[in-house]
Amino acid sequence: MIRTLPLLTGLLLCLAHPIICFAYFRIAVPLYGDAVFGFHFDKVILAAASLAALVPIRVKKPQLIIGLLLAALPYTSHGAAVLTSRRGDPAWGPVITHVLTIAPIVFLSSRAVLGSDASTPTIRLTSGAALVAVLSAYHLSHLPSLVGSLLSQSGVFDSTLLSTSAGVLLALDASAFVQLSAARDKKKKQKDTTPPSQSNWHPVAAFWLFLLPWLYVTPLFLHAPVLHKPLQGSYQHPTLPVRILSAEQSITGTIVVGEGLRGDPALNMSRTMQDVRYLRADHSIIGGVWTGENVHSLDGMPASRDSQGTTLGDSIYGAFVLQEAARLAFSQKTPDDTGSALIIGLGAGVAASAFQKHGLSTSIIEIDPAVYTAARTYFGLEEPNPDQVFLEDAGAWVSRRAALHREGDDVFDIVVHDCFSGGGVPEHIFTIDFWTGLKTIMNPEGVLAVNFAGIPASSSSRAILLTLEKVFGTCRAFHDMFEELKEPAYATEFINIVFFCSPSGSRIHFRSSRLADYLNSPLRQHVLGTLFDREVNLNLIKKDLSEEEAGKLILTKENNPLNRWQAAEALHHWSVMREVLSDFFWETY
Repeated sequence: MIRTLPLLTGLLLCLAHPIICFAYFRIAVPLYGDAVFGFHFDKVILAAASLAALVPIRVKKPQLIIGLLLAALPYTSHGAAVLTSRRGDPAWGPVITHVLTIAPIVFLSSRAVLGSDASTPTIRLTSGAALVAVLSAYHLSHLPSLVGSLLSQSGVFDSTLLSTSAGVLLALDASAFVQLSAARDKKKKQKDTTPPSQSNWHPVAAFWLFLLPWLYVTPLFLHAPVLHKPLQGSYQHPTLPVRILSAEQSITGTIVVGEGLRGDPALNMSRTMQDVRYLRADHSIIGGVWTGENVHSLDGMPASRDSQGTTLGDSIYGAFVLQEAARLAFSQKTPDDTGSALIIGLGAGVAASAFQKHGLSTSIIEIDPAVYTAARTYFGLEEPNPDQVFLEDAGAWVSRRAALHREGDDVFDIVVHDCFSGGGVPEHIFTIDFWTGLKTIMNPEGVLAVNFAGIPASSSSRAILLTLEKVFGTCRAFHDMFEELKEPAYATEFINIVFFCSPSGSRIHFRSSRLADYLNSPLRQHVLGTLFDREVNLNLIKKDLSEEEAGKLILTKENNPLNRWQAAEALHHWSVMREVLSDFFWETY
């Protein structure tokens, strides 16, 4: 039994690998975002397992070492991610974090599986190849995400998962101590006819029985590296001007509502960090408004309040306001404010709230219930009718609704599609199949507004534009920058673009904005009032594309490399987010 414990340790860790990785990711991924943090993760894991196959070192007490590493993982992973992210390198920072924290656990557990008797290179390489294949199967399959989905619904804390794993391994180590002591005691009895006064293994067992419970509950008494979720009440940072109003682990990541407060002038905080309320999903700001002294209105009266009565100001991003230009658009006639609107991807609810105030019957599709709750509680979104809120995947909803659609059924006059988060978009709701289904449930004279953040002349931007044009015909686009978008910037600048298309296929025209369109908002006056100066030259996005090349960029179920194209842009997005908020905002979750 003693000799089989290292092997048992390795096998248990292989089986628990998805759970350990799930907890590890949830602790550290908000500092990088899922796309950036996971970009080289598989490579590091496989390298650690392969190294274990090539380096036949004997590991003494693997249960003890791995158990202690797992117990410390909540602190080491968060600490390493904080230090590496502060260096501002989203490419190598996660790699260094993986190497310092999770790779040693994989290496030691792999050595335990391979054993120390496999001394010949042939046996080591054969065993190592088998182990690498097993680990590859874990990561290339959907098992980790399936386990993650189940654990997300269970509400179990990440530190509890890791402490439990550590406790099991240390219990195995304690068992090894006890059995080894008992074996030595038995051997001593056979040699010595004098009855021993006491067995040698009892003090060892007592020691481990005392240690294990304390190891398990120690995280409760130490300063937790991250907040417990869901957060009970608000959290005020003891030394920094940041307050967390809500924090929750949800299906799209860690959803946090935070506030930047007025801080010590010595911190040299810019205006973008003070009197602001933001909504983040992992390492992406998906909405935010000004608060406190940064609340301004056209007539001096506050335009909005949250559920607790706090006065809220303008959106921190012009892109959310730019989407509202759909109200000003018409293909053959101007839609009035008694029509209907559909919001796909809620964020903080800026566009949805504006449509509600303008009198549009507004329906919402949002995959993450935590985002919807945050918008309702902290960002002033009025409660829609229950039959107008759909907390599910937009792809499935549109497909189902289009399949059931019959002539004469209600259709949407305006659709706003904004699903960008964490440096990328869910690729399945940018295909010809999705847009065709959406077109089916829209007013033929209606307007679709699609927000996308990226480099205008990138493959992803081109593919989205060409796919929209394939389904809707002619489109137009506008940006939210404060300066003119010049031709060189099309290949270098990471910006928000809103594409406007109509099922009619005709060129969309926009009326000039009026005072009633602004809802007492200086930002709306600025963005909508300068709409025609913000137009994006779509020919510069499609520049130098042949007809054959353009055809290959059309996104379908079978041909959809959108996420792969956006991998490099996710690194750019991470850097942009670090310019929006200082490090300590991102580190407080």
